[in-house]
Amino acid sequence: MERSSSISRREFTRRVAQTTAAGLAFGAAAAAGASPPTTQPLRNARRGVWKIIRNPKMLESPPNVPAGETWRYMLNYPFQVAPTLGGVHVNMKLTPGGPGQDFENGTDIILFDQLDRLNAANAIPVSRNHTEPNPNNGNRPAIIAKYPGTLGFVPFGAKRADGTPHPHAGTGFVLISGSAWPTDASEGFVTYPDRIGLTQYWGKKLFRPSYLYPLSYDGSRFQVGKPQVLQDTDIIPGYNSSMTGMTIAIADGDDLLVPQCARKPGAANGGAGVQRWRRRAGIWTPGEYEPVTPEDDAIEPSLIRDLDGSLLFLARGRRHQGPPLRVWRQARPGAPWELRINVNGLLNSTPISLNRAVDGTPFVVSNFYQPQFRLPAGLHSDGGISRLEPVGWRGERSTLSLWSLNADRDGFDAQFIARDPRTEFGLPPHGTVWAIDHPTSSPVRLADGQWHALMGYRLLEWKENTHLIPPSPHTGSYVDEIVSFGEPAPLWHF
Repeated sequence: MERSSSISRREFTRRVAQTTAAGLAFGAAAAAGASPPTTQPLRNARRGVWKIIRNPKMLESPPNVPAGETWRYMLNYPFQVAPTLGGVHVNMKLTPGGPGQDFENGTDIILFDQLDRLNAANAIPVSRNHTEPNPNNGNRPAIIAKYPGTLGFVPFGAKRADGTPHPHAGTGFVLISGSAWPTDASEGFVTYPDRIGLTQYWGKKLFRPSYLYPLSYDGSRFQVGKPQVLQDTDIIPGYNSSMTGMTIAIADGDDLLVPQCARKPGAANGGAGVQRWRRRAGIWTPGEYEPVTPEDDAIEPSLIRDLDGSLLFLARGRRHQGPPLRVWRQARPGAPWELRINVNGLLNSTPISLNRAVDGTPFVVSNFYQPQFRLPAGLHSDGGISRLEPVGWRGERSTLSLWSLNADRDGFDAQFIARDPRTEFGLPPHGTVWAIDHPTSSPVRLADGQWHALMGYRLLEWKENTHLIPPSPHTGSYVDEIVSFGEPAPLWHF
């Protein structure tokens, strides 16, 4: 079982309350000169995504895997560590192994100064699964699976806009999501007929602790501190936290903003919004939360800052809603969130994120639309949709696509096919469909002194997730580069 840090839960909650009670409006600007870099877009200056550099698989297996087990790196989230140093926060899963679909196995952070030096041998462990009593199930032992969560980091050497040192440079946090799973099938938490294995606990037995790890880098050593264990009522004042976002935190003055999902106590549905994190007395703590979406159970939100300083927000809609592709914009701190894009029928119900290219161009990345294959009546999958059909061709997660936003941020300029593993690698080993999903991107400045918009995602044969088959030769974690026309619009001052 993981140890708690020296700060108690009661003390942590007290500090969160102090932060909330400070009387600072959510959208208020931080200290003068502390705002992140912004660039006023020129109407005659060419910007936009123009190509994608497709790289071979970057990460396959973590070091020190227990004997007899097979682990594979999966989702990864690029971030800036220092002026010419990047990192990825990457999760892993047992493949085959684990009790059922989406049973994850913890996370690592790996530093690199150029992509060809991204090496699993340099992995810094963050979290691993453990077993502990489930307080919502009579303290019966449960496996606590660890999921990626949200990462925020102020790079070592970062400066404010006025050239003064950033007070929190070289510090950050990662909020890991946990979920309790049964250790066997004796309680009946079995998965759907088109899958095998177990599910995580749900209903009254659901137990989802979170783990807040402090991060630091002093120019030579990256450290992950002891975690603080939090419950869903500890993270967002007045709400139950239900899901972290798809993208990493972005700067707002001396603070960080993260996309987050939350539910009011007793509410039938939750929504998604933006939460502010502040560093007080050397500890990053969560504070005010601003809802953006309706309470329609939107999930997996993402957040970027546009060239003019405005904020753009996206949250994944549910399958029964269409699903919609929606982008909101907040023109200035405290202003209403305006729904700028609301398109239906453009994509399936798959993970989606809103990102920013090196020149500041916003782009959305998700899976290319494929006709949905309906299962026979009585087969209880996601709305009756099979993710394994059509066999041997392309399922709903089999092709990764990118859409860049237009200058008015009310539509799209172009669509690119980012990766098509069916064309690149042929038929998966077990003859079903590829899944290439959970893409997320961030500009990172590397040892060549240049900014690179790095996009991380996972690739596997979908049956590896649903039927626990062995991994394919191509299964693992990928990092590609999104190339844009315009001059760099840096995220950080150095």
